[in-house]
Amino acid sequence: MALRALPDGYRDFSQGRIRLLARADLAELLCARGALAGRPPEAWGEPLGSLGGGRVPLIVLRVAGFPQELLVKRVRRGGWLGPLLGGATSTNRAFAEILLVESLRRAGVTTPPVLAARITRRLGLEQWVGIELVTPRVAGGTDLASWLAQGARPAARSLVLAAAGRSVAALHAAGVVHGDLNLRNLLVDPRGEVHLLDLGAKGAHAARAGKRAAELARLYRSALKLGLAPRPLTGGDVVRFLRAYRPEGWQEDFARARAALRRTLPFHRLSWLLRGRAR
Repeated sequence: MALRALPDGYRDFSQGRIRLLARADLAELLCARGALAGRPPEAWGEPLGSLGGGRVPLIVLRVAGFPQELLVKRVRRGGWLGPLLGGATSTNRAFAEILLVESLRRAGVTTPPVLAARITRRLGLEQWVGIELVTPRVAGGTDLASWLAQGARPAARSLVLAAAGRSVAALHAAGVVHGDLNLRNLLVDPRGEVHLLDLGAKGAHAARAGKRAAELARLYRSALKLGLAPRPLTGGDVVRFLRAYRPEGWQEDFARARAALRRTLPFHRLSWLLRGRAR
C-alpha cells in the first residue's frame, strides 16, 4: 500500500491513471499545463535542453509563473528487475523520496527539494508505475567531477572539498547514507557551497560506521573511475575532505575507508574493464 502522508505545503491530485504530488506553488501550474492529462514533461513549459549523468537524462524546463528553472527526472528502477519491469517502480518511491528529502533538509542537509512527482499507473496497478520527479535547478551549478576536471587553483579546491566534506557529514549525522554517492552527485554552486543530489529512497539506510566507510570509499572510487585521482584529486585533498567531514577522528575514517576501498576496488576495476570492452 502506498504511503499517504505528505509534508506541509504539498498537494495531491488524481485523474484516471495519473497522480500528481506537488508543492502548492507549482501544483496548479503543472495541472494547467497538462501534467494530469498525461502530457509529457517537455509540454509543461519551455524545454531548455537536457543534462546527462545517469541512466536517463534530466530534462531542463522553464515553467511560466515559477521563479526557477526545473529539472525533470524520469525515475527508472535499477538492478536485475529493472529491465524485466521496463524500469517501472512503486508508488511508494515518490512519497518516500519527497518525505526523505524534506526531512533531510530540515536536518540541515544541503540538497534541492523534490517539488513534484507525477505517478502514472501501468495496467491499473499502483505497484507498477512510472514516476517523474521535479526539482529546482541550482543556478550555475557544476558537478564536482566536472569542477575538478577544470583545474581549479589549490586554494579554491581546498575550500570546495571542505564544503563537500561538511555536506556528506550532515547527511550521515542525520542517520542516512546516500547509497550512490559519487562525484557526479555533488554539485558545486557559484558560492562554493556543495549540494547533494539524487537522494532517492534508496539512500534511506542507517548510517552505521561500516556503511559510512563504504560510502566514503565509493566516493573516492568514483574519482578513480573518472580518471580524477591521484591527479588532480590528491592525497592532500582527501585529507582536507575528511578533516571537514569529521575533525575529531578523521584518521579513523580514513583507515576504515581505505580498508573498504582495498576490499572492493579489484572487483570494480574488473567491472570497468569488462564494460569498456563491451562498448
